[in-house]
Order: sequence, then structure tokens, then C-alpha cells
Amino acid sequence: MQLVIFIERACLFARIYHEGTYHSLFADFGLGRCRTGIGQLVFGGALIGLRNDATFLTDANMTTNKVTAFGAGLLAVGVITFVFAIGLLKGSRVSRAVVGVMELCGIAGGVYAVSALDSSRKSTGVGTIVGAVFVLFFLFGTSKAKAFFSKS
Repeated sequence: MQLVIFIERACLFARIYHEGTYHSLFADFGLGRCRTGIGQLVFGGALIGLRNDATFLTDANMTTNKVTAFGAGLLAVGVITFVFAIGLLKGSRVSRAVVGVMELCGIAGGVYAVSALDSSRKSTGVGTIVGAVFVLFFLFGTSKAKAFFSKS
């Protein structure tokens, strides 16, 4: 699934970069980030709601405190993602910097997944790293991005 999402994003970025409609690239990216933030809020809320469910805790092999911490973390990250995605849609340089830091955190998580987790999660780690580098390039590495974000 991660590979399909990556290929879809790569095709979208390549088409938009080639056509020169950079504003729509950031609109698509910002809307995608909004959806990501909403998803994080939904899953964080679900974890908080399931934190005392004995069947869920047994299946997940986790404690109530761990599930609560993960849920609260997802809620916090979801709010931050959503708020800064809206700013990214408006061309905010602060949002661009925060999204860049979040992508760097994604790279760190991907490196951890590749180096410390079992083999079934290594491909997800590699996909996360490649996707984050791709996003960072389009946020910071092109003259069109610099022009788009210099307007705010």
C-alpha cells in the first residue's frame, strides 16, 4: 500500500512540476496533509476510546497507559498536521518549516524502522524515507517552491 501511495504522489509531482502549475502542487499536498491530520485525529480518538477494552489490549499486546499515550500523541500530531497543512495551502513559510521538520522526523522514524525493526517493517521504513526526501525536495529544493513561499 505504501508503494502505491508513493507512486501516485510521484506521478502527481512529476506532472505538476512538468506543467509548471506549482500552486496546484501545494494545494494537492496541503489537502493531502489535511486528510492525514484528520486520519490521525480519528485513530488517536479511537485509541483513547479503546484504552480500557480488554480484548483490544490483549490483541495489541499493549497496556492501557501505552495505548493512552499513543492515542494522545496521535491527537496532538493530528492537530499540528491539520493546522500547518492549512498554512501550507496559504503559502505560509512557518508551515513550510514545520512540515519540513515533520518530514525530517519521518526520515528519522524510517531509519529506525530499517535499522531496528523486523524485516516486514523495513520496506515501510524505506518508503517513508524516500517519500519524505521527495516532499522535502519539492518544499525546499526548487526555485518554484521558493517563489511560491516568498509571496507570504
